[in-house]
Amino acid sequence: DQEGIDQAGINQEKIDQKGFILGNSRVCLEEHRLGAIQIVSLDLELKQEEHWVFDGLEQDAPIRVYVPLEPKPEKMTALYLFSDWWTRPAFVERYEEIPPNTQVLLIKGKEGFACLVPMVGQQWKATVNGGTEDAVCLELSAGVGGYMRVEEPLYILAEADTISEAVHLAFTWLAREKGILTRRERRVPEHFRSLGWCSWNAFYTEVDETGLRQKAEEFAKKSVPVRWMIIDDGWMSTRDTFLTGFAPDRKKFPNGFSQMVKDIRQSSTIRKFGVWHALGGYWSGVQKQSELAGQEADHLRETVNGLLVPDPEKGADFYRHWYQ
Repeated sequence: DQEGIDQAGINQEKIDQKGFILGNSRVCLEEHRLGAIQIVSLDLELKQEEHWVFDGLEQDAPIRVYVPLEPKPEKMTALYLFSDWWTRPAFVERYEEIPPNTQVLLIKGKEGFACLVPMVGQQWKATVNGGTEDAVCLELSAGVGGYMRVEEPLYILAEADTISEAVHLAFTWLAREKGILTRRERRVPEHFRSLGWCSWNAFYTEVDETGLRQKAEEFAKKSVPVRWMIIDDGWMSTRDTFLTGFAPDRKKFPNGFSQMVKDIRQSSTIRKFGVWHALGGYWSGVQKQSELAGQEADHLRETVNGLLVPDPEKGADFYRHWYQ
C-alpha cells in the first residue's frame, strides 16, 4: 500500500549512473534509489563502426548483466520457471546455483532480507540466471533479433528487516508502477472470499463425474467448508489436443453437468461451479474435421501455422454459444 511505500522513503529519490563508451556505442546502467528500494535500468546503444558490419543483437538472450550484491547473501530462494507455465522454488547459497529463468529471488543477508525482481519492459524481459562466484546474472531477451537500442528496466531490489516486508515493498512499488491494483485494493466476487477447490491436483486430466461426486461427498463427511468448485482440464470433448464439441466428454460425464451440479449442491456446502478451458478452445484450437468447426465457421479463423481458433474480431459468438 501507499503507506508502506512512503515509510520506506520511496519519494527520496537518488540517481546514480554507471557506464562506458566503446567506439560509437555506449552502455549505461542507471540506478534509482528510493529509500529501501533500488531500481536499475539499462540504456544500450549500438552503432555501426567503419569497416564493421553488424546486424544487431541476436535473438536468444543477447544481453547478460552481472551484478555484485553487497553484502553477499547467506541464503537465497529462487522462484524459477521449470516449464512454460509452472514455477517452483530452489534453495541455494551460491550465485552459480541459481536456476535459469528465475522470476523472483528472495535473499537472506547477515542483517536483513531482500527481494529481487527482474523486470519486464516494452520489448525486453529480464530473468535471473546462474551467475559467478561474486555476482548474480540478469539475462535479457526480446524474442527477436536485430535491435540496436535497448532502453529498458532491468530489476528492482527491495530491502527490509523481514522477507515478507521486502516482498511487500517490491510488489507494491511494481503494482503502482504498472498501474495494477494490489490484492487489498481489488474488488473480487464474494464467493472467492470463501474456500474453493480445483480438480487438477486430484485428477489431472482424468476428471469425471464419479470422481467429482466422491470428492464432494468427502468434503461433506469431513465438514470441509468448500463453497465453490473448478472443473479443470479433462472435462471437454477433445481429440488429442483439439476441441471437437461444446458438450462435456460423454464418457466421463454421460449425463452432462446439470444433474451432477444439482445433486452436489443439495448434499454439500458447494454452491458455485466453474470450468477451465483454453482461450483457443483447447491447446491446439478446434479440430478442422469436427462438426463444431462447421457450426462455428463464421466465428473461427485459421492461424499462419494452420490452427483453427476463435476469430479475434468475430469470436465472441463462439464463446457465447459455448457458455449457453
